[in-house]
Amino acid sequence: MRSKTTLGVFILVAVVIVASLAFFVTRDDGNAIPGVTVSEGDVPKITVDEPVEVETGDPKVATLKEGDGRKVAKGDYFRANYIFADGKTGEELESSYEAPAEGTPASSRVFEMTPMDEATSQSAPGLPGGLIDALSDTTVGSTVLVALTAEDFFGKEYYEQAEAQGALDQVQYAKDDILLFYLDVEGSIDVKADATPEGKKTKLPAGVPSPVVDGDQVTKLDGAGATEPVADGVFPVITGDGATVEADDYVYANYVGQLYPNGEVFDSSFERDAPALFPLTGVIPCWANELTGQKVGSRVVLTCTSESAYGPDGGGGGTIPPNSPLTFVVDIVAVL
Repeated sequence: MRSKTTLGVFILVAVVIVASLAFFVTRDDGNAIPGVTVSEGDVPKITVDEPVEVETGDPKVATLKEGDGRKVAKGDYFRANYIFADGKTGEELESSYEAPAEGTPASSRVFEMTPMDEATSQSAPGLPGGLIDALSDTTVGSTVLVALTAEDFFGKEYYEQAEAQGALDQVQYAKDDILLFYLDVEGSIDVKADATPEGKKTKLPAGVPSPVVDGDQVTKLDGAGATEPVADGVFPVITGDGATVEADDYVYANYVGQLYPNGEVFDSSFERDAPALFPLTGVIPCWANELTGQKVGSRVVLTCTSESAYGPDGGGGGTIPPNSPLTFVVDIVAVL
């Protein structure tokens, strides 16, 4: 069910090891980085009145607005509107506030607080170590401004490799160039929280495959007596009391996917012992349509016709044959 999203232009370039760098984050006295102003309004604008001074290994972070939500910790996912800008000129390099050019993917607004080379999700890019340290303990609802050098962003190895190849003069940003990151943190997922669904239990209708549970793990679906799905369906096993899933949400879920009704299990987050993150705008139609409107904390069974799954082409690297109806059990752990 994974979908491939486009990261920010600069995160795409900066696929280098940054975890080995040591960072000492300077938090300015609350609400400013000298020489930089940020306008208020629906679409903020960064203005650099004088070049920002930041040393490599010592990013600066200013909290422009303090939120009252949970603290974002290393390893978490978080959702934010953002602006990337040049720290010398204020030129906007990328912004989630801008509509993407025709024919190009939208910029990601969900990130993983994990170094880029260790990120676990195709749906949420990891971040440079300096940015992770700067954002750690930021609360949901906060707006922050981070200044760091290009070396802290792209990584020391990036510049060492360019120098070894005689291409240092061809890189877009010198090591001591300054990048600014404005982030309005809208939400986060605590990846260490208990993922077990809790709520009202419901007996499944006759003919619907049922989850086979071993402890706190779902191993497969029992499709004995199941009938061929003539339409997509969603059937709650446990109904949670959390937020309602919206059509443009990212869903953090545990799941098992199986050929309908009693065939091979082709994918399971339970086997990996880790929920997965999906944008509902980037999954098969059955997931997008049937999970919308469900509650966080729920466990549901999905029955999917071939047409709303992978159709005549099949999928899963050959594990899902063409024209295969599918069934899933999905634990909706959280949404962003």
